[in-house]
Amino acid sequence: ISTIADNLNPTEPTEATGATDHQHIFKDDLMQLQASDHPGMLLVSSTLTGSNYLSWNRSMKIALGTKNKLGFIDGKLEIPSENSGNFEQWKRVDCMIISWILNSISKDIVDAFLYTTSAREL
Repeated sequence: ISTIADNLNPTEPTEATGATDHQHIFKDDLMQLQASDHPGMLLVSSTLTGSNYLSWNRSMKIALGTKNKLGFIDGKLEIPSENSGNFEQWKRVDCMIISWILNSISKDIVDAFLYTTSAREL
């Protein structure tokens, strides 16, 4: 996963933009949701039961990678301070990711995860 995540984080400037502009655009993209994104979405086909953690984890990381949201769970995207202008947008996206993950956990064990405060913690 680190190889994929590293490739998703561009550091080379393009001809049209400088490195700083390009990285800023990439960070903004992480903080965006698509019109089709909603809290009831199922990102993976199998639910986490406990015994299938390794395959579920891999599937979830692939799914979050396709949505450009791995930074929320792997720590590459810093949590903004609560007085930052980005905090509310970060919180909105983080709550969506929490919903997606909770939707993919078996009803038998999901209660143990309901009170986590961030997707990274989950």
